[in-house]
Amino acid sequence: MAHMTISLLEIVSIAVTAAALATGGAASPPAPAPMEMPGCHTICGNISVPYPFGMGPARCYWPGFNLTCENTTTPPRLLLRGAGGDILQVDHFSLRESSVLVERTPGDVKIDGDGNGSIFSGGPDHGTYSIMLSDDWGGEGNELILLGCDVRVTLKHGNATLSACSTLCGDDQPHQPMWYVPSRLETSTVCAGVGCCQAPIVSAAAVVGNVRVQLEWFGRNRSADEERMPTRVFVADHGWFEKKQVSEPLLLRKPSARGTTGIPVDGVPVWPSWEVDTNISSSHGHGHVVCDEGTRGGYTCRCESNYEGNPYIPDGCQGLLFSYEW
Repeated sequence: MAHMTISLLEIVSIAVTAAALATGGAASPPAPAPMEMPGCHTICGNISVPYPFGMGPARCYWPGFNLTCENTTTPPRLLLRGAGGDILQVDHFSLRESSVLVERTPGDVKIDGDGNGSIFSGGPDHGTYSIMLSDDWGGEGNELILLGCDVRVTLKHGNATLSACSTLCGDDQPHQPMWYVPSRLETSTVCAGVGCCQAPIVSAAAVVGNVRVQLEWFGRNRSADEERMPTRVFVADHGWFEKKQVSEPLLLRKPSARGTTGIPVDGVPVWPSWEVDTNISSSHGHGHVVCDEGTRGGYTCRCESNYEGNPYIPDGCQGLLFSYEW
């Protein structure tokens, strides 16, 4: 008598085929989870805008999250109205990290004559945004960058220090500009402290308002140090400064004749974080949503495990479709 052996995979395949025939064909995949409010325009150039952000009527965005699509450029630019007149062009959204990648113009942190300044830390009306902090160098987050000679920069909130680093230029050629000795910079790690330095921004302290920038010059002659390498401070996305087209003009070229401010830098990428003002996890229509308390009195929300989508819109979290291999 002949024996027939059927594997488990074949049994599953037969069952799936039978189910498909019984329903008149293969089942269509579920529709993707919604990311925006119904009836709202959400495309600007090549960027799709997820709620709580939005454009147009107030029903299309959470208060404080309104954006503008500037159609006078090619391609169109998505703009966020920042505090202090900052021009912030939006490049990317991360609902998972409650952050948005923007390009800041002008790119430098504005510093006064006493060495004091502050970092972009909120929308003009609702205080929606603050600088995004990160405990490490990976993923989405920002770092501190300092250019200059014999100067130290510190980021502070209250009495808490969030980041700091120092630069040295040495006294062997005190009157020679740094851009005349490029080998000293080219052979060092960008940036290890010769003419520039970099440091992570730690999130050990909860930030609820302005992040202050403080500069301290410790060289013999501040004016001479400024002539060698104009002091500049940036807070930027991890990896921005390592790009050759960014660091080389800033470090190795002579500043313009307009003064000691150095090469103009626009469009510096930076990650602001954001919070909503309501815990929606217990709201009607927001099932499978988990909200955590933020650092500024608001909330950041996410879909429960095994659910995906946009937690900020009604029925925005949908169950995952699993597939198994045997």
